Amino acid sequence: MKKNKNFIPKDEKLHVFVPFVNLLLFEKFESPNFYLENAKLSENFIEAVKIINDTSIDSSDYFKMKVQYFITELSEGKRRLIFDSIIQNELFMSAMSFTYTIENNLSMNNESSLISHTEILKNLLNFTIKGEMSKVLFYFFGLYFEHIFYVESSDENYISQTAYDNLFENLLKNP
Repeated sequence: MKKNKNFIPKDEKLHVFVPFVNLLLFEKFESPNFYLENAKLSENFIEAVKIINDTSIDSSDYFKMKVQYFITELSEGKRRLIFDSIIQNELFMSAMSFTYTIENNLSMNNESSLISHTEILKNLLNFTIKGEMSKVLFYFFGLYFEHIFYVESSDENYISQTAYDNLFENLLKNP
């Protein structure tokens, strides 16, 4: 079966993330053509996998640059879709609130919780309206896209259509 540039995951909220996954894997926004063969991964992705396997996603300049580039290329409408995905994820929002509280040496109480949620929402609104990158956004992408760097493959230079499709099955699921 031929899979072309118009790959569409079953879950509609994932559509906005297809170009990001492609950017990570192939350094272009378009989905690969799977026709009787696997798709070649970019050399930079292969190198990034080696670095991330030895350290973590936080230390990957490749990942940081791809997140930043992806963000700058998004329309406001697509940024709103990402905003919606983030704020609807209660686990992530709670984790970010806790992280903000700890990083800013706030007490664990209702007032601090309100302050942290307000700051997180401000960061997300600045992203949605102005396209500004923030730590909150980077954490989100790191948490929900890190598994891409651990994709199973019989050949580390290529990805099969099945493995590619499976990446989308696991996106945005609680890590």
